[in-house]
Amino acid sequence: MTEKTFPDEQKLIDDADTLKRTLNRLSKLLIEAAKVVKRVQTETSADVAEALLMVQAGVTPEDARLLKAIGELVENDDGLLANGVSPETLRVLFAASGADRAEAIRTIKAGLPVGQAKMKHLENHRSWIEKGAAQVALDARSARLESMATRNVHALLRDLESGVDELRSAAAQFANYFGPGDPQEGFEMKTNRAGYFKAHADITTKAAAALNLFELVLGRDDASGPKDSEASKLEQSHRALERFSSGCFGHKGGFALNVDAADIFSWEIIDALDYICTQSAPEEEPSRLIARPPRNLRVLELGAGAGGQAIGLMSAGFEHVALYERIRKRANTLKANWPTWPVRCADLRTVPDAELARHHGVDLLAGGISSAMVSRQSEKDKRGKEDDLVPEFLRAVRVIQPRSFMIESTRGFSFESHVSYLAEFKASLTELGYTVETYRLDMKLFGLPRNDERIVLVGIRQGEPGTFLPPTLRNPIARYVRETLEDLVIRHETPVDLMHSVKSGTPQWHYNNWAYRWRSRTNASRITTISREWKETRVARQKDPKVEVTEGFDRSGFAAAPPSVEDFQKENDYFLPKLTHEIAARAQGFPKRWVFEAIGGGNIDMIADAMPPVLAKAVGLQIYSALTGVTFDLDAALTAPIVNEKQIGIGALRLNGGRESARTMNQVEILIRSGSAIAGEPTAKKRLAKFRSLLEEMEPNHMRRTSLVKTLHRIQWERELQAMEDQAWTDHRFPNGIPEGTLED
Repeated sequence: MTEKTFPDEQKLIDDADTLKRTLNRLSKLLIEAAKVVKRVQTETSADVAEALLMVQAGVTPEDARLLKAIGELVENDDGLLANGVSPETLRVLFAASGADRAEAIRTIKAGLPVGQAKMKHLENHRSWIEKGAAQVALDARSARLESMATRNVHALLRDLESGVDELRSAAAQFANYFGPGDPQEGFEMKTNRAGYFKAHADITTKAAAALNLFELVLGRDDASGPKDSEASKLEQSHRALERFSSGCFGHKGGFALNVDAADIFSWEIIDALDYICTQSAPEEEPSRLIARPPRNLRVLELGAGAGGQAIGLMSAGFEHVALYERIRKRANTLKANWPTWPVRCADLRTVPDAELARHHGVDLLAGGISSAMVSRQSEKDKRGKEDDLVPEFLRAVRVIQPRSFMIESTRGFSFESHVSYLAEFKASLTELGYTVETYRLDMKLFGLPRNDERIVLVGIRQGEPGTFLPPTLRNPIARYVRETLEDLVIRHETPVDLMHSVKSGTPQWHYNNWAYRWRSRTNASRITTISREWKETRVARQKDPKVEVTEGFDRSGFAAAPPSVEDFQKENDYFLPKLTHEIAARAQGFPKRWVFEAIGGGNIDMIADAMPPVLAKAVGLQIYSALTGVTFDLDAALTAPIVNEKQIGIGALRLNGGRESARTMNQVEILIRSGSAIAGEPTAKKRLAKFRSLLEEMEPNHMRRTSLVKTLHRIQWERELQAMEDQAWTDHRFPNGIPEGTLED
């Protein structure tokens, strides 16, 4: 070894010694952490301890179990960590069985490192010794035979899929050709057509062969009790094969799963075959990021408030099946802004389980907990009172069993006075069969002029293939008080080109100076918590007295309107403006045209409780991804408008609304334009016959005609409604009739 290389080698040796000492210190710290975990788990129940460690310390259940195992190992063997042990060795020991763990501990104490590879060697060695050479040979033989059998099963499964493909195609052609052409004809099959009974027999033969293969490969699942979605689909496929193979379809039972219904238009037993047909990958790349949800999922919202969460979830691709709200003024706010929402004004505590059960299995259960329940002043005495929806959310999740849920509240839920209640809540939700996570959403990262957070609990039902990922933007959106709220605060400033005409010392001149100073001081300021009415004192709302100055607002109360020129009568009359409910709503992210159907503090309370729409959309998109596998470009999705401002006050009642295909709309247009010709027929019977003839000509596939007729009726109604609205507007503009020469004439 040369002198030149010796110092580098010595440095490596020194680094290795440093690492060894560090591992020794780490071992001691891990022992201390294990003792803390043991104390927490001893002083409360296992579920609450797990949730508390997760919420307050960021310790996952796996971490807690590892630390507990370390503590138990050290208690049983004081010398285990004497020389320091790497984190990987601890992980391997934690995962090992009793006998293997004991052998690994002996190996560690002997001075040999133990990793995953070494542990595998120890396991194989122990198994080889315990089983003996003869048993090892038998196991190898069994593994070989099972491998060969698996290959044969795969081949049989391909044959089953191919056979069901042929059966499904034949059944669909049979239903299309021999089924009734119009719902008015009833549900009788056209057995008088040539080839009916031969086609019926061919389908029965194909189904019998497919059923034999099904039961050979997959067996007969006669187990009772609850099933997951995949097991239910497989069971329905089996029932469909049994129906077809028995001949009880068509004229002997229709195509519904329930033979008594005999409803050919359901196509239930035909569609049930899809699960065992040949499957192909979707055309679109699953990992491709998109900005807009391709279809709607269902959401039930409890404690909907002013609609902040509802707007965001609607924008994230969720369609409301119902919105429950206890306070009448808040329910009126929801209806006034989006009339097509199914709003129900009711106290959740009075809503029976049977009513909630109507929404069993809904895609998302959403709701919020009032800030009054989790403020800095509220203590345990608030629990169980009217503002506490925690028990109702637990009941709703238990009864409805949604695929997912999201429950949000202000950051007060993480205060020391409430963190144990949050941990108990999370533990109870986990017991109901959900993977539950708690997230803090920082408002300033999502384009809001706020230095505040919202707490959200997200749960995904165990068994769902996806998982929830926190909404994180590649490029956070930074906005401040001035750029976001300036137009609502400064309403009366003189335009720049007229500034020279304002006399010095006048109220307008003082107002202009005040506006300039306020604007310059709020370039980089944000608002903290929006308190509820005047129920919290200034000291309670803010610990730092300088916060008011940095926010740009006087937080001692609220004003009905922003400062006016009359408020400035003397020089240096600078003061901080108070928040109005319009300013608070904008800061919370509500659209400009969103109205609040309360007065004074009622509006402020409503706004303070509301989840900012952009945060609800961000969380909603990630839940959508967890349920469907569709991924989003969050940066693009969250910079787009949350809602079409023109629809506020009207809702989804738009002509067609882009919901129908161009082909369907062309068919509907032809039917509408033929209305006068149909009306010209002398009798109702002839008018109906002409309409049916035209409908059959427009849509050869009778299975689609029912849907086409429904679309026709809906669009006719929408156009009539639009015509009435137009006429009402014309009457309003011209109460004495339309003057000659106008465009309306």
